[in-house]
Amino acid sequence: GPFPSLPDFVDHAESAARSFPLREVRTWVPGAGLPLFPRVDSAEIFARFVAHPRLGDTDRPDGWRARGHREFDAALDKKFMQFSDTPPSPDHWPVLKGASFDLWTPDTGDYYAWIDPEVAIAELERRRARGAGNCRSAFSEMDRSWLEDPSALPCLNARIAIRDVTNRTNQRTVITCVVPGSRVLTNMAPYLLWPRGSVRDHAYVLGVLSSIPLDWYARRIVETHVNFYILNCFPIPAPSPGDSRRIEIEILAANLVRQDRRLVDWAPGIARRDVSDRDDSVARIDALVASLYGLERRDVVHIFETFHEGWDYTDHLERVLTHFDSL
Repeated sequence: GPFPSLPDFVDHAESAARSFPLREVRTWVPGAGLPLFPRVDSAEIFARFVAHPRLGDTDRPDGWRARGHREFDAALDKKFMQFSDTPPSPDHWPVLKGASFDLWTPDTGDYYAWIDPEVAIAELERRRARGAGNCRSAFSEMDRSWLEDPSALPCLNARIAIRDVTNRTNQRTVITCVVPGSRVLTNMAPYLLWPRGSVRDHAYVLGVLSSIPLDWYARRIVETHVNFYILNCFPIPAPSPGDSRRIEIEILAANLVRQDRRLVDWAPGIARRDVSDRDDSVARIDALVASLYGLERRDVVHIFETFHEGWDYTDHLERVLTHFDSL
């Protein structure tokens, strides 16, 4: 369960349960949280996901390392911000909340507040320096050269943000996007810091996090927030850097990001591709990610059938299956 209706409960409540070793369950989320399966046969698909390395692992076989981090606290840091419908002056930066971006949409125009860039830079530079000496801070893992480079301050650069407040019954649960620089993020929109990894890794992880297969997995364990401890447990496949499926995810994700004029130069070195048919490009990513998770065709169909109650998935599933069958 949970079962959406009494007939569904009557039909399936006596079905055989799927067992997992306790030592395995403890690796899914801290506290040994138990997933919610939409159907009895969902457990077998879930098992395919958890066989892969987790995002927060320190020793991933593919070598990159990402950590969630937040800039300002929406409640505790109001003293730095100004609240109005329009910017107090043209040079003020927007302060982003979760609703300020959407999948492949870096700016919805719905901001939390505004901030003077001089105030933001000074305070975030102070926090970066302080965090470098705190073993619990993501900054403590960053290279010294990066920590001492004023131009590397995250608020000045594009980064991958994740919407914290969400729900497993929403149309989508994991909402992530590359947001441009010259803006700051609240705790409702944490972002990824990269102690290790290239722009290729950034694009690849973005593609996986934006996919329906990953979102289906997330809906099994997410209730109302994508907290760091939940984010760190997301399984991310670790193919070799030369795997053609991984390379294509990088290319598609980078070029979907570049559709925004402020991000046209994001992920330099990744090949350019026409992604004007956005729906097809997104479907291709879903198919590639499903393949990397080791899913079979029937698993992909299951994911779409059980993803969201009452949604019309026929057209997108058809696109995904067409691409999946070609891999």
